[in-house]
Amino acid sequence: MNASIPIHRRLLSVALVCIAVIFAFLSQAPGGVPDKKKTCQVCGTHSSHDKPKTINIECKDVTAYLNSHPGSYAGPCAGVSGEKPPKP
Repeated sequence: MNASIPIHRRLLSVALVCIAVIFAFLSQAPGGVPDKKKTCQVCGTHSSHDKPKTINIECKDVTAYLNSHPGSYAGPCAGVSGEKPPKP
């Protein structure tokens, strides 16, 4: 009879390894919560009579959006007027 490790300790070890493997797989799984760093805020209007509003777009699309929407700027809208915030 092998008395080196009691059965309850072996079962606990196996359970902890299984939990560790599950967490390892979950951390590698695609999807889930989207990466918030991939979106950027832009203050934009779609026409000259619209009030500006803050929108979230993919960061890689910010330059193209700003080029095609005059009066829009990177960052959240400073207020309800169409004025740009002062440059830092």
